[in-house]
Amino acid sequence: MRASTTSRRCAGRKRRSGTTSRHRTGWTCPMTRLCASDSTVPMSAPLPEAWDLFDACAGLPLLLLHGENSDVLSRATADEMQARRPDLIRAELPGRGHVPFLDEPDALAAIHRWLDLCRTN
Repeated sequence: MRASTTSRRCAGRKRRSGTTSRHRTGWTCPMTRLCASDSTVPMSAPLPEAWDLFDACAGLPLLLLHGENSDVLSRATADEMQARRPDLIRAELPGRGHVPFLDEPDALAAIHRWLDLCRTN
């Protein structure tokens, strides 16, 4: 898994603005390590591997809403995410790109399952 170009841009803005990735509850986002990467790396450079960040989410309920036409997250990467986390709640959304509308019945059902899981953990 590679961090997206958008994530890299956001990380650069966060570094420049001095904001942190610490949630108000005190939980620190696993993406912090990626966000702390060197901002002098050109945007055209290969993106860093992000599997260690994904693996750092062990024990947390995860939801993946995957648009079948996503040009950012490949089906192979989504499959690897599922293989690494068999408990991952996943919805494949036909006819959608990288950003689903969140009104798809499969997306809504998956979101509700994930929320229920979050409430019980």
